[in-house]
Amino acid sequence: MKKNIGNRIVQILLLLIIAAIGAAAVLTLKPSAETAQGGPGGMPPGITGGQAPGGRPGGPGNAEESLIAVESEKAARRDITQSIKVNGDVITNVSVKIYSDIGGIITSKSVSVGDYIRKGEVIAKVNPSVPGQVYSSSSVISTISGTITTVYTSVGDTINTQTPVVTIGDLSKLLIQTHIPEKFVSVLKPGLKAKVGFDAFPEEIFYASITEISPVMNPSSRTIEIKLSFDDPEGRIKAGMFARISLITKASYNTVSIPSSAVFSYYNQDSVYLIVGNEVKRQAVRTGLKSDEYVEILEGLNEEDKVVTQGINNLTDGSKIRMVESGEKQ
Repeated sequence: MKKNIGNRIVQILLLLIIAAIGAAAVLTLKPSAETAQGGPGGMPPGITGGQAPGGRPGGPGNAEESLIAVESEKAARRDITQSIKVNGDVITNVSVKIYSDIGGIITSKSVSVGDYIRKGEVIAKVNPSVPGQVYSSSSVISTISGTITTVYTSVGDTINTQTPVVTIGDLSKLLIQTHIPEKFVSVLKPGLKAKVGFDAFPEEIFYASITEISPVMNPSSRTIEIKLSFDDPEGRIKAGMFARISLITKASYNTVSIPSSAVFSYYNQDSVYLIVGNEVKRQAVRTGLKSDEYVEILEGLNEEDKVVTQGINNLTDGSKIRMVESGEKQ
């Protein structure tokens, strides 16, 4: 009985030894197979998953993806202006309403809108007769030379001495009438230049100058009325047109400037990101006049220096960048 138990123990020990030898052989052969296949997942030997050559995470092209996309523009010389923007209307230099000296019925009318009439010519005839009384017709006479801009009456109308018959305007010299808010009154002066635009000519700019400034302020609107004359009058501009006016209050000509979008505040100091190679350098600047699109640079940049105009919020001093065109996917 004891002999059988001893044999059984020997058999068990032999089985355990054989199992251990088999396991060791399997572990020895597995790394060799992986090496032949090029590492885990078929990658080159020595490169583990998720690691690119050189020890950088990711794969090929990651270096390009890590660059920050920006748009840029060079500093250049421009004319920079500050202006007050208001709207106004084109009016005639002289506009006169013509009245009849007597009341009665208009029996004839010799003018229409757009007609040119000279001083002293007849505009219409009025018959002052009433039932039982007959009078000769009276003429309505023009008191100035100009163009008929408005006709208020027709033949057969009954008028009195308070009824306007026509309005005559001198269209040889047109003005622009507008009203300026009280806070800008201190900069107004005769001769101040303005740029003027019209919806009828969207691609063109016309120039005008202040010729009249009202001596009193409108107490209800807190504005002051001014009138401007065109520097180069053109027949295309008509009385009654709506005008968009930019009164030029300050100007700096042929000065170094950059787009307004390039300037940001860094600890209360105006700054830009100057492009040096494929990096950016935070550069403090001193600014001057500012228009809608550009800022004058007095110190900190030279002409032809290239600065970042879009993508600023993603940058810090020394950031690596890549250039993109406007509208290109970042």
